[in-house]
Amino acid sequence: MDKIRLVIIIGLCVLIGGCWIVYFRGVEKQRLEYESYLQSAEENMSRNLFQKAMEDYEKALKMKEDQDIRKDWLKAAENASQDNAITHKAYADALSKYCSIYPSETEYWEKLVALLVADKSYGDARKYYERAVKEGVTSEKLEDYSDEIYYSFSNSRRGFTNVIYSTRGIYTVYGNEKWGIWGADGEPIYDCEYSYIGPAGRDALYFINTEEDSRIYDGKSVVQSVIKPQEDVTKAIGDGIVPICNKQKWKFYDISQGKYILSEYDDVSVFANGKAVVKKNDKWNIVDKNGDKVGDASFDDVVLLENGEFIYDGIMIAKTAKGYGIYDANGAEKTEFKAEQMDFYLGEWLAFKDKNGKWGFVDVNGEVQIKPEYEEAKSFSTGLAAVKKDGKWGFINPKNKMVIDNIYLNALYFSNKGICFVGETSGSYYMLKLRFIKK
Repeated sequence: MDKIRLVIIIGLCVLIGGCWIVYFRGVEKQRLEYESYLQSAEENMSRNLFQKAMEDYEKALKMKEDQDIRKDWLKAAENASQDNAITHKAYADALSKYCSIYPSETEYWEKLVALLVADKSYGDARKYYERAVKEGVTSEKLEDYSDEIYYSFSNSRRGFTNVIYSTRGIYTVYGNEKWGIWGADGEPIYDCEYSYIGPAGRDALYFINTEEDSRIYDGKSVVQSVIKPQEDVTKAIGDGIVPICNKQKWKFYDISQGKYILSEYDDVSVFANGKAVVKKNDKWNIVDKNGDKVGDASFDDVVLLENGEFIYDGIMIAKTAKGYGIYDANGAEKTEFKAEQMDFYLGEWLAFKDKNGKWGFVDVNGEVQIKPEYEEAKSFSTGLAAVKKDGKWGFINPKNKMVIDNIYLNALYFSNKGICFVGETSGSYYMLKLRFIKK
């Protein structure tokens, strides 16, 4: 019995020893194979055979993941891309794989996003930038690329000789001697086919001249009212009321009643929430639909948009003997801040001019956010503001960084869908469209 046990023990020892020998031979074989792949990769790199080097590194990485080898593989991919042996997309895919495996490596996120921006693959660049941020990776370079991504745009070269903005982001456009209405998304609501269209406003109603009369249409081209005789100088429709100029005097037409309700003003605004501002005897006052004055304040001037709107989100800009300031819908002063000139309020920072003739930006609490430095400026809308520098208009972001170059002779405001009209020659506009809206 003892002899049998001894034989079994010896047999097991031999078996185990044999297994270890096989194992170590296998390990050694793998080590030699691994090293041969790396040696081959280095040789191919030295011979500028970058694709072959990538293949060798990939074989080694399948055997054992190693960050340094993964970096060498990326270097081979970068060289192959520069040598046009692989596409930029293939190199971007390689960078993406590296970042997925080693997500804390800022340098490689920067390289990936930079490559995609350079190739104008802005959608992919945004995706990877946002992934980097989600991984907690931030850097000055990534933020610079973020600006280039989020302020990239396409443009339409269809030209217009006049464009009028509304706070709804709807544009009234004039081209080829005809008027039209363009939506906030850059698509026509009414194409340029009409001899006259009144400026668009907050109401989804449009004043359009036909061959015989003036008509009020909604966005579905349903007639809401007919006006005779035909009128051709109006402001936007607000609260169902149209400001109309006749014989150099302004009056209001109530669509629901089909008649004029107030008249004989030197200038007027659009109605909003039952109120308008009207000018008479060189003074502006707030009035209701009965023509009765609202509040005690009178103003030397009220800042209107070109379409006639005077207020947005309960804020109006007006002038007294102290200068231009910020007021509520009843004419009460919101802050003691005063300026030589101010632009219309669009829900973000206001453009203002100081005593030195320079323009900066202030919030509705009267706190200066960007010190005056520009030749001219328009208030922020959709996170961008048009500013004039060296005689040309461009756009800055709230960090006061010029993110759309100052190359334009004309520039308006952005809609909430990222549409803006600009021009490079006098009396000419075309449309820019942001690819993304940065919240």
